[in-house]
Amino acid sequence: MLSKTISITQLIYVMRIIIFEIIDDIECDWGNHTVIQCPKCEELFSIDCECLAFQNILKLLESNIHLFSDGEKLDYIKNSHLN
Repeated sequence: MLSKTISITQLIYVMRIIIFEIIDDIECDWGNHTVIQCPKCEELFSIDCECLAFQNILKLLESNIHLFSDGEKLDYIKNSHLN
């Protein structure tokens, strides 16, 4: 019989998963966006490009480094309304 041991760190990591709601089409002054909403704090995070109307997804990337690939991070910053 195969058995897998899970460390406390892995268990804590698994327990900290948060499922975000995806909102495909929400409008700001510059156009439409795809955003995610955190079920805990209810903040909206723009995931297609940086926008002053919503929280910055880069805040989430600080603690979730595998959320976006390097290419997706670059596209997000490059397509920013702030540029």
